Formats: sequence, C-alpha cells, structure tokens
Amino acid sequence: MIRLPDLTRIDEFVVLADLHMGVGPDPATGTPDPEDAFQLDLHLIALIDHIAGRADREGVCLVVLGDMFDLLLVEPSFQVFPDARTATTLRRLDQIAAGHHDVLKALGNLVRAGAHLVICPGDRDVELVRESTQHRLATLIVPGPDEAAIAARGRIGFSPWALHVPGLFWAEHGSQFRDVDAFETFAEPWLDGSVERVNRPVGGMVALLRAARRARAHGMRVGRLGALPSVVGVGAAVARRCDPRQVVRRRAYRSRTVSELAVVLGLPPRIANELDRLGEHPCGAVERRVVGQFVARRLGRAHMDDPGAGLRRGARSIHALLAAAGSAVPYVVMGHTQGMEFVDLPNGGAYLNPGAWATGRSIRGAAGAEPRAGMAVIRRDRTDNTCSAELVTWPGGTLAPNDGAAV
Repeated sequence: MIRLPDLTRIDEFVVLADLHMGVGPDPATGTPDPEDAFQLDLHLIALIDHIAGRADREGVCLVVLGDMFDLLLVEPSFQVFPDARTATTLRRLDQIAAGHHDVLKALGNLVRAGAHLVICPGDRDVELVRESTQHRLATLIVPGPDEAAIAARGRIGFSPWALHVPGLFWAEHGSQFRDVDAFETFAEPWLDGSVERVNRPVGGMVALLRAARRARAHGMRVGRLGALPSVVGVGAAVARRCDPRQVVRRRAYRSRTVSELAVVLGLPPRIANELDRLGEHPCGAVERRVVGQFVARRLGRAHMDDPGAGLRRGARSIHALLAAAGSAVPYVVMGHTQGMEFVDLPNGGAYLNPGAWATGRSIRGAAGAEPRAGMAVIRRDRTDNTCSAELVTWPGGTLAPNDGAAV
C-alpha cells in the first residue's frame, strides 16, 4: 500500500498541494474545461524544469500533498453511490494525463534527472491509494520498459496517508481535519469493504451535487432523474457517518492498516493510531454544519466558517503528540484549505499550508499581474544539524538557483 524512495539523502523538500487537474482544454478549440480548476501548466512546468536543472537536484524531493487530480469531477458520476471502479479511475487518469501531457512529461524529466517525487492522495483523488492507480500514474509520468525508465520510476513514491520525515516534518493532505471532508478510514476508503466503491464524505457528495446543478444549468443531460440521485447521495453520506458499524470498521482499520503503515512511516503503531484518531469527528458534527448552512441560506444570511481552523488545531495536536512520543518534528504541513498559512508552533516549530495551484485560488496581486502559486520549502543543513521552512511563491520566491540543464 505504500512505497517511498530512499529519502535519507534529501536535504530539500518542495511541497505543493491542491492542483485539482481535470481533463485540460478542448484539443480542438483550446477552450478550458469549466470543471478543470488547473490552468497554470506553464508555471508548474517552469518550476519543475527549474528543479531538474539544479546541480543539487539529487538532494531535492518534490511532494504533491493531495488533490493533484480532481478525479471526482472528471466524467462525474451523478449517482447515489458514484462510480469509482478501478477501470473508471484509470480511464479518468488517462484523460487528465492527455489534457496535461506536458506537466507529466516535465515530472518524468525531473525524476530522470535524479530528483525525487512523492505523491499523497487528497479527498478528490483518494483513489490514488490503489496500487493499480499508482502504477498507472508512474507509467504515465515515465513510460517505457528500459532500465533508465525503471530507475526513474523508482524515484517516484506514493503514500496512502501521510509523509513522515523523522526529525523534520509530518505532512498530510489535511482533509481529515475538516469534518465535512473527512473519510472514516482514509487509507482504505472503501464502502462496505468493496475496493470498487468509495465511501465518499459529505463534502465530496455536495461537490457532485453542485456539479450536477451546473451541468443542468448549461443544458447538459445529467440523467433521467436529474440531480435527485446526488441529493440522495448527500443524505446517505450523512447517515453513514452515524452508522454504528463504522466504529467496528475504524477499529479494524487501525488494528490492521494503520499499524502496517506505522512501520513504513517510522512510528510505533500506537502513535500512528493516535495520529489517525485526531482526524475522527463525532456523529452530529457534520449534521449541525449542514443544517446551519441550509438555514443561513434560507434566511439570506452569511454562514461564517473558517475552513482552516480544524487544520490549525490538528497541526498543534500532531506537533504535541509526536513530541510527547519522542518523535518530535519542527514542522507540520497540510494543504486542502487552498490558502497559504504559516503559524508558529511551540519550540520554534511551525504549521505550513502551501496554498493551491487551482485557478481562482492562485495569488493574483495587482490587476493584470500574472498569477502566482505557493509552495512550502523545507530544508535541512547537515553541517550544523539545523533546518528551516518557508512559504515561497512562484514565479519568484527564494528557491535555490538553477545551475545545470534539465535532462
């Protein structure tokens, strides 16, 4: 379920999140797909090429911390139980790869040049926990059966939950700390034990309902029953959260899956289970939020909601838990909320959110200025055993200079 390259020699981690790639522009007209939130291909390619051209690239790892793809909105399935079968997922991934071919080609050049790439799933591309999806993506990034291609694919890593670099940072997508977007069992997100069906959280089902309504507004056929199955799907997702059987499933999940992941993450199973428990939300939390938002809309009032509050609390809890367990890290990194944040934590630590590369969430600045996107850069200096972290915008920022030539 988890495969990571050797990260012991990595001295710099460049962390991106929330690209939300869709099918790309129409190949005939060049018109962007309205459901594709990623339109910064050239910016991202320039960043990847910059890293690939550095003399120290073998000591650099690019981390995509969830929602690299918006698999949920590619060929959206407006059903009570949306289609997430393996075959459907691979077809959607192929469509995204075709629409953003040059980005994947640049990633291939990056790992061929000797740098590393680690990809974690988010709530919109949770299907990346499947080994079949990981294998397809690695092959799309670096095609070919030759030894050089095989070696390059070996520098691509996947984690179905989080990335833990001992003594440096803990990173995960962050959706587990927002109740409407949290999966009951994130690294094993299956419905009723079937790996062909995903147990979508309420937030994912609401996103599909909104997509169905947008499709109908544009005169597209949604199905014989229109958006009704998606409405029922939202209700079913709410009901599943309070199903007593979920308690049994979570217990089995932690006993088996989380304990297995702990070994690779370099943590005792007990600590990994406590970390997973931090993302658990009591029955009723989502229901209150959904009802509150519905009532506020009906009354014409704004429903105040700070999407980053849960992640900040989660970061503080993760930081404290790891410190108490003797596995302290100075930095905790999460994405999901699509807003850049740098929050101080005790003992010189920090919580970093790199923001998003999704169009509409990029940093736009003055009118007419080119959009910029964010990343978190974490470095360690082995000469004096120190480390540092900062938020950087691209284009611009304080990345190390490009000394060589991209391979």
